[in-house]
Amino acid sequence: MQYDGGRNRRTSRSDDYHAKMQRAGSETLLKTDLEQSKEAIKSEIRKQLKLKEGAENLKKVATDKKTIAQCNSILKEATAKLQDLHDDLQDLNARVSEDTPCKYINCSFRWQIQ
Repeated sequence: MQYDGGRNRRTSRSDDYHAKMQRAGSETLLKTDLEQSKEAIKSEIRKQLKLKEGAENLKKVATDKKTIAQCNSILKEATAKLQDLHDDLQDLNARVSEDTPCKYINCSFRWQIQ
């Protein structure tokens, strides 16, 4: 047994060990959640890039103004979503390097950890 300085109680070494293991387990889960969120964002980025590429290809061969306008709209939306996703990915990368928990939730295209 060892004395726990300011808490006026005694803790055993096994209690200390179990507390350390519990913290390590929760940190591992947090990293796993962050990595899963990063993969989800990367998957959504790939999806938006394919959508954007398809709209660009359709726009090249489109002859009527309505189709060109629809392609422009799709391109604008995809570009905005891609920017948001890249920003979110940068935020997650920063969180992974900091090893700090997040308080955010997955909301539409804002991918964040709870």
